[in-house]
Amino acid sequence: MSSVTTTVRHRWKMMIRDGVIVYCGICGEPVPAKATGSRRITKGGKGSITVDHITPKAWGGDDSIRNLQPAHQLCNQKKADKTDYPKVI
Repeated sequence: MSSVTTTVRHRWKMMIRDGVIVYCGICGEPVPAKATGSRRITKGGKGSITVDHITPKAWGGDDSIRNLQPAHQLCNQKKADKTDYPKVI
């Protein structure tokens, strides 16, 4: 993970801590800063916040802010490097 994506993820976590609701760019549901309990995805949960590349790096996407969006860990794993994945937001 580049320093840009690390910084962006940290900013989103601080926003959530301060009461701002951050939504998953893939499914559109609110994203928690940290999954309850452990870092694993629990049954019925989607995990904590991750940085999703809208255009995957494998397809030439970069780490620019325009190409990054918050996402649940599970949503991001399901999307993987697809470019045709349904986008909610």
